[in-house]
Amino acid sequence: MYRTTCRICPACRNEMEETPLVADGEQVVIDICRRCGAVYFDLADGTPGILARAIGPELGSATTTAEVGAPITEPRCPDCEQVMVPHTSLNQVFRCDSCCSVLCRDEGVRGLASACAVYEPRKQRTFSDRLLDLILGRSG
Repeated sequence: MYRTTCRICPACRNEMEETPLVADGEQVVIDICRRCGAVYFDLADGTPGILARAIGPELGSATTTAEVGAPITEPRCPDCEQVMVPHTSLNQVFRCDSCCSVLCRDEGVRGLASACAVYEPRKQRTFSDRLLDLILGRSG
């Protein structure tokens, strides 16, 4: 536990469990509510899309009760107590405008993971590469 107290779930007000996770090669700790399946991570945890992709296997065993299907309504950030606002296009994803934390649950985790896909940076083509493509008739 890297905090002195457990966070309270913004969705169901239950204590959340700190869960270690490897995301993009880095060891991080996120908070998962075992009661309703909500996942919370703050700005210090890392990039939301990368975290959401890494959460997948852990989320499968995250919850134990029937509260999973209940929609999240007006969650409050456990760090700053501000009302978290729903994402404009991703269902069950909320963010805190004050501290930039994110709350999501099952469908929201999958949506966030796919919406924030990591793209390989495109290799910068040199003048020689482009000239060779022109000589050989390749499109580049």
